[in-house]
Amino acid sequence: MISEFKAVVVDLRDFLLFGVSEPIPQTTARPPFTEPTLLAAPGAGVLQLADTIKQQPYFSETMAYVLQTATSCYTRPVLAFDTRIGTFHYGEAVRVVATEGMFAHVSTERLSGWVSLENLTENKHLVTPVLVHQTLYPATHPETCKIRACINDETAAGKLQLPLHGVEYALYRLQAKGMTAPWDTLRPRNPGRWQNILRGKPGVHIGVEPKTGSFMEYTLDDKMGVLQYVESVRPDQTLSVASVGKNIPGEYLLEALPISIWRELRPVFISFS
Repeated sequence: MISEFKAVVVDLRDFLLFGVSEPIPQTTARPPFTEPTLLAAPGAGVLQLADTIKQQPYFSETMAYVLQTATSCYTRPVLAFDTRIGTFHYGEAVRVVATEGMFAHVSTERLSGWVSLENLTENKHLVTPVLVHQTLYPATHPETCKIRACINDETAAGKLQLPLHGVEYALYRLQAKGMTAPWDTLRPRNPGRWQNILRGKPGVHIGVEPKTGSFMEYTLDDKMGVLQYVESVRPDQTLSVASVGKNIPGEYLLEALPISIWRELRPVFISFS
């Protein structure tokens, strides 16, 4: 009995002097804070991105593309009297720097302000035309519609429900390079007439030597004009050229022309600065 009493006293003394003898459990260390980065899923639009931004105190800037022609840009994230300061074009790339409600604040070199989120997408493929060699592009084809939206149906071929035209394709390629041509009022601008309409105009160079990014124009024996975009010039002077409607209305062609072939066509090359 006495020995058991002594054991209890010893345990009580150890508890008072040293505390619990069992090991103290370790606390899991808190991971360091990292600023969240918004990564939208492939094909996700800015509308989905906006929901993420609302939940995050920080966000990364992202590129978006305009889905509608003549998208209005406002001074504030609300529809109010006389607050529109400009418009963005279909397919134009903009940088999204903030969102508020159903609006996004976007910025480009020429314009900065608020636009409706429903007019934007992060998926570049939704607005950028992609044509396939030897494929026909009628008026209702999605890629035809994209090109006509990009050039705002400048030739009225969309209203007339015509297949994609070579002039439309050329105007699109010119616009995609961020360039405009000094057109006068002569119409139509059919292939074969460009060199006559543009000769002597400022910023236009017309010559016989090919350049990447220029337009090759020539006339066939049947007096039909051809206009092709020079994708590249190889060291051996072989040209990679793209065109629409050369042989069949609405057909997109991507051809490689050796120097022996294209020189026989006696083309001119039209470039812009």
